[in-house]
Amino acid sequence: MKIKVNEHMCSIIKAPINEKEINISKCEFEFAESITDEFVKEAYFTTNGETYKQIIKNNECDIPSEVLEEYGQIEVGVVAYLIIDGEYVK
Repeated sequence: MKIKVNEHMCSIIKAPINEKEINISKCEFEFAESITDEFVKEAYFTTNGETYKQIIKNNECDIPSEVLEEYGQIEVGVVAYLIIDGEYVK
């Protein structure tokens, strides 16, 4: 799955076509130019009331196996933030 991320929203730009597609457990991200490599990036996957966090490295992360094993809707959220001098910065 490939997700485009800007400062205010994310949208899926490529989804797996069928169950035999390779790497369906990976999630790739395309970030707006303003979200540089200096940002810490995290993806949150929620299904059936449980949320799982994944750190995004090199603009990708694994979709947690707990999410892939469940039936139903999956919500995906992305957070990007800076840490300067040990302080959290939006």
